[in-house]
Amino acid sequence: MKAFNLPVIWKHSTYQSYGSIQPTSHMEAFNLPVIWKHSIYQSYGSIQPTSHMEAFNLPVIWKHSTYQSYGSIQPTSHMEAFNLPVIWKHSTYQSDGSIQPTSHMEAFNLPVGWKRSTYLSYESIQPTSHMEAFNLPVIWKHSTYQSD
Repeated sequence: MKAFNLPVIWKHSTYQSYGSIQPTSHMEAFNLPVIWKHSIYQSYGSIQPTSHMEAFNLPVIWKHSTYQSYGSIQPTSHMEAFNLPVIWKHSTYQSDGSIQPTSHMEAFNLPVGWKRSTYLSYESIQPTSHMEAFNLPVIWKHSTYQSD
């Protein structure tokens, strides 16, 4: 995984517990944060981050069924199609209706770049224009969420 320069830190115990996890081909091509093969999602069902993943705030996208199991937010079709790096804290799923980033997301500079107005109407979430243009994970300051 180091060879592919992927932004993921897995402990050896994680490899053991998940079996033989391999990045998908599109992951190599687009350098996206970790997205596990469909077969992995199927075999593990409602995949949740391990404690060490939470500790290091790794950018992980969980399957649709996981969003459902958290009780609310579901990814839009284009999020599924493009596998955008979006990570929400568990408390956000359950309590935040307007879907705003948690304080630890700001603190650890997680790769989330959605406008505040987009959060409010999240049935059609779109990345900002410059995020699309540069194809990079965008980190917005708190003031951006407020003013946009």
